Amino acid sequence: MAGEHAQARSTFGSFDDVATDGSHAAHVLTERAVFAHLLMGSPASETREQFERLVGEPEDNSTPDERRALAAAAALAVADGGTATDARRLALRAIDRGALFEHANADGTAVFMASCSLIWSSALDEADRLLTQAMDDARRRGSVLEFANIAACRGTARARMGLTTEAERDFQATLEQRAHGWNAGLGFVLAGLVESHIARGELEKTLPWRSSLERISGERTLLAAYALHALGDVAAANGDHDTAARRYADVGRQLHLNLDNPAVLPWRAGRALALIRLGEGREAIALARENAERAEAFGAAYTVAQALRTLAAVDPTSDRIGLLRRALATLDGVPAGRLAAQVSADLAGMLILLDGAGASPEVVSLLRSAEAFAQTRGLRPLEDRVRRLLDRIGEPANRPPAEALALLTPSERRVADLAASGLTNRQVAQELVVTVKAVEWHLSNVYRKLGIHSRAELPALLAR
Repeated sequence: MAGEHAQARSTFGSFDDVATDGSHAAHVLTERAVFAHLLMGSPASETREQFERLVGEPEDNSTPDERRALAAAAALAVADGGTATDARRLALRAIDRGALFEHANADGTAVFMASCSLIWSSALDEADRLLTQAMDDARRRGSVLEFANIAACRGTARARMGLTTEAERDFQATLEQRAHGWNAGLGFVLAGLVESHIARGELEKTLPWRSSLERISGERTLLAAYALHALGDVAAANGDHDTAARRYADVGRQLHLNLDNPAVLPWRAGRALALIRLGEGREAIALARENAERAEAFGAAYTVAQALRTLAAVDPTSDRIGLLRRALATLDGVPAGRLAAQVSADLAGMLILLDGAGASPEVVSLLRSAEAFAQTRGLRPLEDRVRRLLDRIGEPANRPPAEALALLTPSERRVADLAASGLTNRQVAQELVVTVKAVEWHLSNVYRKLGIHSRAELPALLAR
């Protein structure tokens, strides 16, 4: 966890010296060895075989040793043919309502494996809740390294939830701990930070991190795969699809036989999207189909929806509208607002393009929901895309709340504030010494400028 990967490989690179007596030492060494093997790229199937020989999945979770073993089992479920249901079940047993975090100073590896397994299995709300509790506990105890590791994991969960600003704060909080000796998962953290910048269209903010990502990408570790994937994302966002395709292919080579699960890093999806833009349709479709098959086999809702979205984008022979409808249905109940908004915009675009739907109620509803999320979270690229689609069907784009509020006249703002406080139109008129008709006229202008339909929507907007 200190970033000394070569030394970790030397110390935990073999299971040969681990006793099979079920002792505390055997549990600790086995858990560390599993983490080192996954981090350093050893074949996941061999790691699972050795883990099951030495420790295996415990029936109970009442001791730290048993929770360590369950955390390793959860990560191996992700790495070697398990399902999202398996990974989530094992991770929750390992965390044991927060008991795992009580020993986090000694067991940072177990915390990482259990927390990421929850995230990879799309249990995002559970991960966010448990990690928030753990961060508060670590802060109260003054445990710097524990706080940094947990913040990195919560940032990853929040990035998938579409909470990009909150995710960035977590990643920045982690980086601030480097002054206190933290150097555990820099590639992991920088990849999440870059993703948040790209989501908000802040490509210039990725520049300071590129040299670090390049340096990390030269290693042979899971963290290097994260760095390579982030560099691919940056290239794709800047329109350099040739570089993006090459970077994503490098990720695939890095993950060969180890953690090659689209829930961890969807490199096939990234490469497929880059290749389709380069005119390499046959390989793009093959990759997108393989990515979807792997995602379906694992069964994590976020990953399945992401894979279906990619397949709809690159395969013109598929039922693209049907794939996107399935993606939205898969996300039902999953707190992944950004991905849901992206899929909604894709589906609206496909309905316009393929079905000639125009400004149908469904298309408008899809675009308005995507627009609202993009504006609320500051996702400028998504908001711009939605505006283009709205313009195509002759619908006006709603203004962002801050911009719309700035359009209100002083009189309109006074009327809006009083109406939002719960006063009736007559009471507002009495307060301002104007006619009721003047209040109604001002409110109609307020509704039009803010893009709302009733006074019930005023409090939330005016509180911004």
